[in-house]
Formats: sequence, structure tokens, C-alpha cells
Amino acid sequence: MSNVSVVATITAKPGRGDEIIAAFEGATEAVQAEAGTLMYALHRNQANPDVFYVTELYEDQAALDAHMVGPAMAALAGIGDAVDGVDLQFATPVAVAKGW
Repeated sequence: MSNVSVVATITAKPGRGDEIIAAFEGATEAVQAEAGTLMYALHRNQANPDVFYVTELYEDQAALDAHMVGPAMAALAGIGDAVDGVDLQFATPVAVAKGW
């Protein structure tokens, strides 16, 4: 099976971006415990501190499926009140210059 990647854009409600960071920091241990999660990184937009990008890489679809119902997502459920919108893009990595 091939790797699966996700690029998520999270837009926080105005002024609530730090709550997004705190929630992701709270989910760190759960993500690290996911055997099939190869990369999970939160990025903050330099021009708009209320916009975030999450880049995710999974061993396969089963690993992504496990992540979506696992403890990490449960830990992130609390950010719902701080979120204005989420866009998820699911992809298949096709070229890597450096990384995993």
C-alpha cells in the first residue's frame, strides 16, 4: 500500500490562534504513540496568525483511519469552539526531495 498524506487548513476565530497551538501541544503524546503516523506538523501562517496548516503523513489508509478515531483526535476535539473553519485535502505523496 502507498503512503497517504493530509494537508489541513485550520482557521481560528479572530484572536484565538494560540488556543489551536495549545490543543495540538496537548495531543503530542497521543500522536507520537500512533505507530502508522510518520509525520504530523502544525504550521502557523506568518501573515495571519489565526490560520494554520497541518501536514500529515501516514503509512497507509489504515493508519489514517486509526488516527481519525484515536486519542489524538479526541484530544483535539476541544478546539471546536476556537475554530472558524477547516479544510482537509487528502493526497498521495509522489515525490520527496528530503524527508521520510
